[in-house]
This record gives sequence, structure tokens and C-alpha cells, in this order.
Amino acid sequence: MKKKYLFLIASLFLVSPVLSQNCSVLCNSNFDSVQVTFGSNNFVDSTQFPCWRTTAADGLIEVWPSGFFGVQGYSGIQFIELNANFVSTVYQNITASPGTVLSIGFAHRGRWGVDTMSVAAGPVGGPYTTLGYFADDSSAWGVYSVNYTVPNMGANYSIRFNSVYAVGNNPALGNFLDSVAICATEPNTCNLLCNENFDSLQVAFGADAFVDSSQFPCWRTTSPDGLIEVWPDGFFGVHSYSGSQFIELNAYYVSTVYQNIIATPGTTIPISFAHRGRWGVDTMSVSAGPVGGPYITLGFFADDSSAWGYHTVNYIVPNLGVDYSIRFNSIYATGNNPALGNFLDAVSTCSPTDEISKIHSDDAEFFFPNPFENKLNIKCNEDKPTQLILYDVTSRIICNLSFTKTAILDTEKLAKGIYLYEVRNKDGVIRKGKAIKD
Repeated sequence: MKKKYLFLIASLFLVSPVLSQNCSVLCNSNFDSVQVTFGSNNFVDSTQFPCWRTTAADGLIEVWPSGFFGVQGYSGIQFIELNANFVSTVYQNITASPGTVLSIGFAHRGRWGVDTMSVAAGPVGGPYTTLGYFADDSSAWGVYSVNYTVPNMGANYSIRFNSVYAVGNNPALGNFLDSVAICATEPNTCNLLCNENFDSLQVAFGADAFVDSSQFPCWRTTSPDGLIEVWPDGFFGVHSYSGSQFIELNAYYVSTVYQNIIATPGTTIPISFAHRGRWGVDTMSVSAGPVGGPYITLGFFADDSSAWGYHTVNYIVPNLGVDYSIRFNSIYATGNNPALGNFLDAVSTCSPTDEISKIHSDDAEFFFPNPFENKLNIKCNEDKPTQLILYDVTSRIICNLSFTKTAILDTEKLAKGIYLYEVRNKDGVIRKGKAIKD
């Protein structure tokens, strides 16, 4: 069978671990809280399985011990299979405040070939927003993270892992899941931009307006006529994502709308925004870089005209001065009309509360050697189970390791460069910093 992989461009970026976060949102995140019989899979009534529930008609969650049928868990001693006796969704309900960004990390693997699952989130009872589709084969775990910004729809929300396809179409087989972790970043330092909702200069209600960007607070455009097209909420039946106005990237020309900011080299800036097509599926990209370039593309985003898509990407500020540009680029609009397409709203860039360039003075005692080459020794004076999460500079999870007191990490296959780490136990984050591979 030809392997099929689905790639999520939109939001596979974890909000930086250097932000002030609560990473204890979930319980039983490794599915280890109820020990099953070693050497066989077990079907556990979800009412007896801590924190997790299922949409399966029989209410059963299938739990595998690590090593059963030769399949090792990604972390911990157990993992689950989304398809127990039925194609189903396994979910956990949490409490979250509106505006909070939830970074949802997890490991996924196929059972007999390339299986596909999706991740969704939303208020308990719905509607649920699909955050991405993930396809992995049976040879290894794929590790991902997606972001969900909590809307103002109450306090109780559901994080959901949905079986979409399994090789053989057997409803009782497919989609292994492990190592689910959620960090909640409160919206408290999102102040790098101004006029982020495009509301600072009010246009006439009931009509779009073409505003000279030199008169429009903070934002500029590459359009040769210098105009930014501003839409009031509800015009032509299109409601803004937030606030009273939004903009269309294509005014009279295919263009880039941007804002310049001051940023500290080495910091990670999460960039969140809402995007929507005008007449169909429109595509835009987000890029960032020092003023004047070069600009790094952080992702491409395609959304149709039926609803706003909300996305988050990260930008690691390089050491190229202090003035940087956040840029939203029109790529494609349905009909190829240069004057139509790509609505944008609710742009937010957050300043980290501390910097990744700061290293703990005792890091040499925790990570050694540092810089490292092919082996990294880890020592943590904690008697309780501890979790190490290692990220690259794009905030992609490289390793998610559970240990107690000491561990040795094989780093031979890691590329040279800077890596960020975060150490957690059941009480939360106890350490974070960086390690360097020479």
C-alpha cells in the first residue's frame, strides 16, 4: 500500500516553553494511572479510567502496556489505542480561561500501517474546532504539538483525539496515542503590537473603506497605492473574529500587510491571528525578520469563507539588530482577483517573560557535558517522577523523557546547535534553560 501522509502547516508550533505557563492542565497524561496486566492489551471501562472518556458505544478504552506485540510506548509504561471495539474519540475535559493559549503536545503511531487521527478542541458539548490531521505509520511514533486559543464560551472545554482512518478499515484496530501534555499560557504579556484588532481608526459602518496606510495606526502595506482595506463587523454578512473591524490583505493589489516591532535577540515570539477566505479558500503566509529582510516564512494558512481559522506560529528572534517586521502575505485568493481575498483579524504577538539566553548557574551540574556531543547526562535531585522535554529552536519537541533522578540521553543523531529544555514534575515546571551541541 502506498503510504499517505497528511501534513499540517498551519499550527504545528508549540508556544515557547520560556513563557510563563501552567503545564499541569491534564491528568493521567501518559495513561499510566491505572496499571493494566503486563503482556496483553486491556479494555478498561472509561468511568474507571482516570480523567479520560470515550465516545465508544461500549465505553471502553483500550490500554496497551509498553512492549506488547513489540510496540514500545513513547514515554511511561502504557499507551492507548483510539480504536478499541469501535472507531471513537478519546477526550478529556478541562477548565480554561478565555484568551488562554493551550499548547497540546502528543505522540501518535499507526498499528498496521499509516493510520490517521485528528485533534479537536472546543467548549464541552461543542462546537469543536479541528486543529490538525496527523498520519503516522507503524514503524515509529510521530510527535506533534498544536495550539488552541480558548474562546469566550464559558469555562469548561474538551480536548479530543479522533480516529479518522486505520489501515484495513477494521473499527477495532488503529491509532495509538501516548504522552499527551497541555501547557496553558495566560494572555498577560501580549503587548508588542498596537492596533492588533484593526479597530483604532473607525471606518463608516456598512461599507468597506480604503485607508492610506500612513494614516492607519501602526500597520503598513507593500501595495503600490499604499491603501489598506478595512471592513466593519457584519459588512456583507462577514463578522469579525474579535473587535469591530478587520482587514482584507488584497485591497486593489496582492500585497503584504506588516508591522515593525522592537524585539530582543534570542527571545521567542508567538504570533497568533485569525484568517478567513473571502469567496472560497484563500491562502496567506506569515513571515518575520529584521526590517529590510531577509524574512523567514513561518507557515502557510488556507481557510475558506465559511468561518475564521485561528492559528499560532513562533518566531525565534535572531541576533540581527533590534528592529523586526511581522508580515502577513497574500498568496492566493479564489478567482485570482488581485483586489479580493484573505481577511485578517485579531493579531497578537507576545513578549516572553524571561529570555532563553539566560542559563541557570548550576546547569553544568544538571546537564553535562554542556556543550555536549553524542551523550548528554541528566541529573535531577528529585525523588518523584520527572519529565524532560527537549525542544529545538523552532519549539518542535525533540525528546519527551520520563526519569527519576538520573538519565542518559543519546544525542548522536541530533544536529549541532542550540536546544531548549524544560523539566517538570507533578508540581509543575521546576527548571528550564538551554543546552548546546557542538
